[in-house]
Amino acid sequence: MSSESKAQGTGPLEDPRLIRRSVVEPGKRYPDYRQTLRHDFYHACAYCTIMEYEAQSIGMVIDHYEPQKARPDLTNDYDNLMYACSVCNERKSDRYPPPEARRDGRRFFVRITTPGRSTFPERDSC
Repeated sequence: MSSESKAQGTGPLEDPRLIRRSVVEPGKRYPDYRQTLRHDFYHACAYCTIMEYEAQSIGMVIDHYEPQKARPDLTNDYDNLMYACSVCNERKSDRYPPPEARRDGRRFFVRITTPGRSTFPERDSC
């Protein structure tokens, strides 16, 4: 996102329909932001929106939106961190937005699915 876009408050992260990021102390290691991320993401996965209490045995982790391998300079950048369930984090892996989306400053959340698997678990028949 360009600094001009941020300054004008028109970027995607300033959209009132999306999460609002806390102002954090810079310079921390990314694990130190865990509690703030939990709060900012309403204790839910950024990708599939499952809540911690719904996840039961699925752990919640910190995801690097721009993967560490591709952007090691953003490893500890709070704006690059997402609160995610371990299932989505594993499925997302090292994927990130295509160059044209990044050029436009777009960040997006998508429901991550595995080919051949439905997005939602099927109901057991009674």
